[in-house]
Amino acid sequence: MSAVSPARPVSALVRLYVYALHGCLCEVAFTAVWDWCSTQDRRLAGHSSLWALPMYATAIYLMERLRALMLAQNHPLTVRLVLYTVFIYLWEFSWGVGLSLLGACPWDYSGHRYNLRGLITLDYALPWAVAAYIAEQHVIRHTLRIRLAVAFTISCAVLLRCAGNRQGGAVYNGGVEIPTLLLFSLHKNTRG
Repeated sequence: MSAVSPARPVSALVRLYVYALHGCLCEVAFTAVWDWCSTQDRRLAGHSSLWALPMYATAIYLMERLRALMLAQNHPLTVRLVLYTVFIYLWEFSWGVGLSLLGACPWDYSGHRYNLRGLITLDYALPWAVAAYIAEQHVIRHTLRIRLAVAFTISCAVLLRCAGNRQGGAVYNGGVEIPTLLLFSLHKNTRG
């Protein structure tokens, strides 16, 4: 039996996963480069926090919705980038307040000249605008274009005689095989 399901967009959960990984990768790369510029540390040992996963996942997911609204209203790129950057600052500040209440905020911008409660800094306005551009033009756009089409073949076989079909100490009673993708077998261990 063969079947091919129609191509469909990836689920919101898959997109959240992609956005979380993208955000964390960018944060690690950014902190590595930022640290190198300020200390000439050649190890390029960037850093992040596990809190960044849900923070970036939900931020970019919401930016996906914001992008759709702004494109539908034909806002120019510069307006979109300003709005994304404001959104990012609001999002970072909100997460910072929440994580600070838990004693878990992994960043502190108190050492930056233009900061608000150490939770956001204007020093990062340009990097956030660049990040928003990359998210809109590449990450969100291409993630929304991913389509899944699953093709599979199922072949079933039930062996009536188990004797003589021993492999690795197991006797195979039957199985379901999906060629090149998965082999699922029902077996009984013959060792003790």
